[in-house]
Amino acid sequence: MAARCLPLNPRPAPAIFTTMRAPLRVIQRKMAAGEYVVSVHFAEAMKDDAIFFADILAAMDGATRAISNGFDAQGDPKYRGPGQALDGRRLEVVCRSFSSPCMC
Repeated sequence: MAARCLPLNPRPAPAIFTTMRAPLRVIQRKMAAGEYVVSVHFAEAMKDDAIFFADILAAMDGATRAISNGFDAQGDPKYRGPGQALDGRRLEVVCRSFSSPCMC
């Protein structure tokens, strides 16, 4: 019987199967500490959708899970955090986490 070898970098599980709480805690902790960077694209999307940063903070503070969203071009993991804006609208905040600040 031959031994089976696993690839060094196995493909991540589909997002529907990868719901994690640990990354959410890291993202929430970094956002509470002010350790985040808002991309220009993110700021433009907020403006287009009439969403304020207080809505983003509320959505992420009330989120109960982070859903894996693959990796960015640099290989950093991305996550989607579903939550609610202050006015009750449903939001999904896309974040990527790397060794320095969290990027939304």
